[in-house]
Amino acid sequence: MPSMKYRTITRAWFALTLLFSLASCRLSEGTSETLNADAFGACTTTDFSFPVASAGSGGGIIGSAINAVDGTVLPGVTVKLIPQSALVLSKSVTTDSSGAYSTGVLTAGSYVLQFTLDGYISCVAPASAGGQDVTVNCALSPVLGEGQYRMVLTWSGPKTGGVSDIDSYLDVPGGALVFYGNTHGTVGASLDQDRTSWYGPETITISAEQPGTTVYYYNNYSARSDLSALSNSEAVVTLYAGSKCVKRYPIRSGSGVTYEVFRITNGVVYDVEAFNDSLQTY
Repeated sequence: MPSMKYRTITRAWFALTLLFSLASCRLSEGTSETLNADAFGACTTTDFSFPVASAGSGGGIIGSAINAVDGTVLPGVTVKLIPQSALVLSKSVTTDSSGAYSTGVLTAGSYVLQFTLDGYISCVAPASAGGQDVTVNCALSPVLGEGQYRMVLTWSGPKTGGVSDIDSYLDVPGGALVFYGNTHGTVGASLDQDRTSWYGPETITISAEQPGTTVYYYNNYSARSDLSALSNSEAVVTLYAGSKCVKRYPIRSGSGVTYEVFRITNGVVYDVEAFNDSLQTY
């Protein structure tokens, strides 16, 4: 299996690459602490688009952490909050026995959240605190083996004009399509999680890449008559390989029911990030 190479197309909104270019960043909350910048990996080449916060102050961030593969809750996950404006650790909390966490009241503004747990690849997410609590969940991927990939798709909670059920697809060369109707469609690939009502995750793992080109995409299942609903659903795909987060793929604006994210050809990832309603779906 050739080692994975990566070709990326960046966007110029908020370049975390510049902010986390050092091997580690010194943070402080009373005492100095080191942020595991390595956990961000190449995901820092993807710009974060911070959501608009509710007016006022007095709110915080709440959510939960689960295993992206089997859906079990994860107690003991460390959640670090780093303000966008200062990159100084403002708070660190831990998920409880049900996998839930709460930051308590936060200063209004934008934050980067980092979720870490031994044996899992750290995940990061943007959030904006304001006058009401906001929900930020994390589906953590267990560490993968050499040459293995995992795609974790998440999207918004209930909202007007959004999609409650988004389905992941993997078109593997020489094998059957992997999707909710065929979760182990081919040797070396599987659909691990199929969530049907908001948030996600939808998780696909490639345990053994096949020769040729593999295509990864997702589809608006529950609101197909609304061609703008998928773009309005805050969908994000996180690609993992080995022990690293490779890249986060927030959906781009556009119209359609099917969104192609990337292709993998012989160990090289090629970004697509475009609506493509010609792809096979069910």
